[in-house]
Amino acid sequence: MDKESDQEIESIWEREKKYIDVKKIKAVSKEGMQQAIAQEMQNVGARGRNTQANTDFLIKRGFPKAVSKNEKIRREILADNIKLIKVRGQNRFQVAKGTPTVYIDGKQIRAGQFLAGKSEEEAIKSLEKKAG
Repeated sequence: MDKESDQEIESIWEREKKYIDVKKIKAVSKEGMQQAIAQEMQNVGARGRNTQANTDFLIKRGFPKAVSKNEKIRREILADNIKLIKVRGQNRFQVAKGTPTVYIDGKQIRAGQFLAGKSEEEAIKSLEKKAG
């Protein structure tokens, strides 16, 4: 999958999103995303006559690793891991419930942790910076 362009990876991702539940991917680290995506894809199983469209083929070719490296797809997955709440009349963002606790470079990322930023995009960038 290293030879495919980002646009090709994104088009494969759009096709695969129809078969997997993206909301179940609660990982914030690249390794965690790879494992969660591979696990969701394994639940789909093989389908169709075209072997190159089967999820098993994509997993063997390293599609979950390519997805975790793509910035646009990572932001999409991280956006699902952010929750908007009201604190004293102000909008705050925090890591969504169900996100596993991860230690990256000595920093802890856990569910319920508040993120910096006044908008969702700023909160995503904050989470992206923490996740590395």
